[in-house]
Amino acid sequence: MIFIFRVDASLEIGLGHVMRCLTFATYLKAQGDQCSFVCRDLIGNAIELIRSKGFGVHVLPFDKKNSLNEKFNEKFGRSWLGISIELDAKQTMAVLGLTVVDWLVVDHYEIGWEWEEILRPSYRNLLVIDDLANRTHSCQVLLDQNFGTLKEDYEGLVPSTCHVLVGPQYALLREDFYGLRRHSLDRRKACEFRQILVFMGGVDKDNVTGRVLDKLEYLGLPSHIELKVVLGASAPWISYIQRQIAQMSYKVELLVGINNMAEVMAESDVAIGAGGSTTWERCTLGLPALTIVVAENQLKTTTALANKGVIKMLNIKDITSEKFEKNFNFLVMNIGEISQKASQITKGAGCKLLYKKILSIS
Repeated sequence: MIFIFRVDASLEIGLGHVMRCLTFATYLKAQGDQCSFVCRDLIGNAIELIRSKGFGVHVLPFDKKNSLNEKFNEKFGRSWLGISIELDAKQTMAVLGLTVVDWLVVDHYEIGWEWEEILRPSYRNLLVIDDLANRTHSCQVLLDQNFGTLKEDYEGLVPSTCHVLVGPQYALLREDFYGLRRHSLDRRKACEFRQILVFMGGVDKDNVTGRVLDKLEYLGLPSHIELKVVLGASAPWISYIQRQIAQMSYKVELLVGINNMAEVMAESDVAIGAGGSTTWERCTLGLPALTIVVAENQLKTTTALANKGVIKMLNIKDITSEKFEKNFNFLVMNIGEISQKASQITKGAGCKLLYKKILSIS
């Protein structure tokens, strides 16, 4: 089958949408399907990252001068879609030409029913990946991997014939997370505390990483503790973090644009990280996490997980408060219990479950 992904990354959007689409595309490629991407050339895009994974990318133009124009941003949003819905749809259709793809996959908060209807002549089936349940769609399958989401949340937003797949069991994770799950869970039974992972998202445009490192330095952790700090290759604060790490009293390793995140997570004892799709990677591996809400769309799911005792939760403003230390210490003292709760949220088989549904429809 032929799959086309319409997804963007930018300094405003982050990398999460692209990463989960890349994960599913990689799974599809392994099944013998053909995949390519349509992405706009936004500031902080992931076009070269996608190409480096062996997928073709059709690039839509973006006027970077307009991105600094306040009137433009009031109308179209700051670096989210970067253009009107209608024009984006027409440009995407022009890229596809006369091709009618088996599946068009859309993962974009700015795209909904209007855009999808314009593209209708170009696809046989539509898969929408969403987290918000705040707009209508005309899709055959809708995937929302958030914890606490119900099918009823999409009632009236999708056709009655739409297959609505909800919950973190459908989280789109790479095969290596599933493969390392048993090893990761087994080693946590010893409840060791030696390595901390800090990962605030691939872009981290507001440098939450730097604030977390400042707080950890202030806490006075045991001397044997090691820190693994992860940033995406397009993160704007890499040089700043490098200088900050050089002055810290702990052993700290900065990892930029890595491909072995599952291995790093499996060997870490606790994590400090952003909400979002990385949450499901940590849960699959049973990695206890102090989760910091860095975007509004992360609040609902992160709060639900915190209420179930799966994670400890903070807002950005809490990083400099005593609440950080209190929650972090609780995490360290209850590694085994929190690990077990987290591992029950998802097993990391979302790609397989989604593909099974797609085959049944196709």
